Amino acid sequence: MYDVYPDLERLERRLGLKDGERLETVERLEVDGAFLRGVLEMILSDVAIDERAYLRDYDLKAEVDWGPADSIAAHFAGTGYFAGLVAVTRNFDEYWYLETYPEARLAVAERRYQSGLDHYRAEGRRQGRAPNAAAVATMARWRQVLSGTVPDRVPIDIAPQQPTTEPEK
Repeated sequence: MYDVYPDLERLERRLGLKDGERLETVERLEVDGAFLRGVLEMILSDVAIDERAYLRDYDLKAEVDWGPADSIAAHFAGTGYFAGLVAVTRNFDEYWYLETYPEARLAVAERRYQSGLDHYRAEGRRQGRAPNAAAVATMARWRQVLSGTVPDRVPIDIAPQQPTTEPEK
């Protein structure tokens, strides 16, 4: 997760919004590819990939002189994703996946796949299956964003924080 995020006014200027226009009310934007790629690289750099599986799946040794371990994640965020390579999360939950997707459990039982992870890598990710319970809401949100069906924003009412202890008398 990031500790910082872009200043909204600066982002709106970079997107070409004119004075008085706000990102939350603009329906359509034209964005250059370099900017979009940069935003995607920022998002992808926060994905918890299974580095060992990524290296096992793709013969990248000739392409990259591997440095520290984070260079594997950097390769995925900066090159691999855009080349169509697939990275599996290191937070894959085998038990949850097989309990949630009975057809995956059956495929493993019938020995068509060695594990739920093998099923996920071969079919599940492409089919839009979540790798763990925590990813379900995120994947649903991505489906909405990518299909253009993001619902209207719901205003959030933030109540003032209540003291956790009684004040001294």
